[in-house]
Amino acid sequence: MNRPQSILSVILNRSSIRRFKTNPISDKILEKILEAGQRAPSACSLQTYSFIVVGDSDKRNEIEALCGQSFIHDAPVWIVVCADMNRLEKTLKVIGHENVLDHDSCVTDKIYSIFDSALAAENIVLAAEAFGLGSVFIGVLGMAEEVSKTLQLPSRVLPITMLCIGVPAEASSIRPRWPLEVTKHEDEYREVSNKVIRSYLKEANRDFQKENYYLKYFDRDYNHTEHIKQKTMYSSKRKKRNHQIQTFIQKTKFSV
Repeated sequence: MNRPQSILSVILNRSSIRRFKTNPISDKILEKILEAGQRAPSACSLQTYSFIVVGDSDKRNEIEALCGQSFIHDAPVWIVVCADMNRLEKTLKVIGHENVLDHDSCVTDKIYSIFDSALAAENIVLAAEAFGLGSVFIGVLGMAEEVSKTLQLPSRVLPITMLCIGVPAEASSIRPRWPLEVTKHEDEYREVSNKVIRSYLKEANRDFQKENYYLKYFDRDYNHTEHIKQKTMYSSKRKKRNHQIQTFIQKTKFSV
């Protein structure tokens, strides 16, 4: 087993990897990585999350087709992190306790479940990085209904993200972030100026283009500003898709 790196070094130097070697990851390391996920903070220690390790080739092919991102194919480990209120519901039935889930009055609990899942996912990624493995977050919430069907997820279980983990087949680069003085506020919220926004976008565009980031991974020759616009573009197709997602979330009793 590889010797883990220091926590701070892992956090400050981590960046997403999208090219993996097919080298298998030992069960022992995978178990430690998942244990790290379990050690993440959890609201009221309810631990309302689950990890689905996807190894079946048919299921992986289905999810890969849904994602439309072929680079995930070679990653030996796929972990779908789910917000899971189902296990809590069953636990409450075993206890014999009338509860908020019985009355569908659990807005904060559902939000905390998503928050718990995100914290667990981050711990998993950091643990993987500590063992010298690369990782990337894949958004599956936008295809939650299809992924849930593939993985046979019950009601009250919502797939939040998928983590692809493996031995890196590329060197990682530290990607741009907003300056700390923009994201750090003292005592009260401070609006960011247009000048600072333009300055950040200019630097981010330069850094992403220096790496050839979007062309390398997504075959799109544009900059970070164009990427932001593309990801937030309004269209009738996106509106329809959002409605479908909202309907499914309501169906699985996870709407807030």
